[in-house]
Amino acid sequence: MPAENAVQVSVSYHGLDHDEETVEVEPGTSFDAFLRERDIHPETVLVFLDGDVVPEQTEIPPETDVRILRIISGGEADKRPKR
Repeated sequence: MPAENAVQVSVSYHGLDHDEETVEVEPGTSFDAFLRERDIHPETVLVFLDGDVVPEQTEIPPETDVRILRIISGGEADKRPKR
C-alpha cells in the first residue's frame, strides 16, 4: 500500500542497458539514500534533475523525473534490482 504522503519519482537508468520505473519514496529522501536502497553506489552514477547534475545529498522533490547515468560499471558497483 503506498504511503499517504509518498513522493512519486519517475526514474530512467541509462548505460549499457536502459530501464525505467516509477517509484514512491518518503518525503525528505535524498538521492544518496534512494540510490543506496537500490544497491547503487552514488559514486558510480550521475543524477540529473531537470537537465542539471545534482549533488547526492539533494532531497528528491515531488513529481520528479530523475535520470541516472551510470559512469562506472562492473563488480559490486554495477548491482541494481533486476525485474
